[in-house]
Amino acid sequence: MNTWHQAQRRGKSTEVLIFRGILRDDLKFIPVGCHSTYVTRPGKIPAGGDHSLALYDSEKRLLSREPVAVAEPSVCANLSPGGSIVEGRIPLRAGGRELRFLRGDTVILSVPLGEPPQLTVEWKAAKVDRRKKYRLRLQCSEPAPDAYVKVLYQWGETRYLTAALSRPTKELELEFGRLPGGDECRLIVTYTSGMRTAVAVTEAFSVPPLPPTLRIVRPRERATFAPWHPVTLEAEVIDRQRADDDVMNLVWLLNGKEVGKGRLGCLQTLPEGKYRLEAQLRGKKVITARRDFEVSRPKQVKGVPANDWV
Repeated sequence: MNTWHQAQRRGKSTEVLIFRGILRDDLKFIPVGCHSTYVTRPGKIPAGGDHSLALYDSEKRLLSREPVAVAEPSVCANLSPGGSIVEGRIPLRAGGRELRFLRGDTVILSVPLGEPPQLTVEWKAAKVDRRKKYRLRLQCSEPAPDAYVKVLYQWGETRYLTAALSRPTKELELEFGRLPGGDECRLIVTYTSGMRTAVAVTEAFSVPPLPPTLRIVRPRERATFAPWHPVTLEAEVIDRQRADDDVMNLVWLLNGKEVGKGRLGCLQTLPEGKYRLEAQLRGKKVITARRDFEVSRPKQVKGVPANDWV
C-alpha cells in the first residue's frame, strides 16, 4: 500500500511553501491551511499584480519572489465580500529564514522560517473494535501560534479521509464506528508549524469492514407497466471499501434468471404477468435487494400495441 504523503521528501525534491488564506479589506491576513509540501500539482501561474511572496535569508537579503493570486470570492448579489482569497507558492531555497506577503512594498505578513518541526506518534492498536475509542499520542516540537495537526485515515491504496484536525496536543481520541475498514489501515499525521510540515505514519492495523448497502431505486415497489413500456433498472450501492469497477459484480435477476449487470439496465417487451426482480451484489457474501412489479395491459386501451403489428 502507498503510504507516502505529499509533505514527505522523496529523493532530491524541493520543499515548497503553500500560502493560503483570506485578505481582508483592512489588509489583515487570516491564514487557512498554510503548509509545506514536496509534491505540487501543475497550476496556473498568477498574472502579474501587486501581491507577491518574498523569501529572505537571515541577513534580510532577498532570495526569491513569486506572484500571488488574489481573487474576490463569489457572493450573493448586493453583499460585499469584505475580503479576497489568497493563494500562492514559493520554493524554500537554502538559507531561507523569513517569508513575507507583500502588496507592492507594503509588508502584510511576515513569517519566520526555522528548522522543520519535529513529530513522533505512538499507536498501539493492531486491531480495532468499532465500539471502542482509541488514543493517538503525539510528541510535537514547540508550536508556532498558527500550528495545527491533521490526521488522515488510510484504508486502501490512495484512499484517504480526514479523521481529525486540531491544535497541537499530546493526545487525540479517535473513533472508527462509521469509517471504512480494511486489513492494512494506517493513520498519517501531519504537523504544520511556521509554514513547514512534518509527517509521521503509524504501523498498519485492521478495521472490520462495514457491510455494503444495496437498494433498488427503480422500478418502485409494486409498480405496474404496460407491455410496451420499458422498465428501467437502477440500483444504489453504498460501499466506500470497494473500487468503482466492483459494481460489475452487481447482477440483475428476473424471476430467478439473469438479465443484466451493473447499476443501470433496461427491460423491454415483457409479457403480461407478475415479476420478482432481484439485484445481487456478489462477493464474499451475496447481498440482495428485491422488488415486485407487474406488467398489465391497461383496460381502457383498445388498440393493438405497436409490437403486435404484423
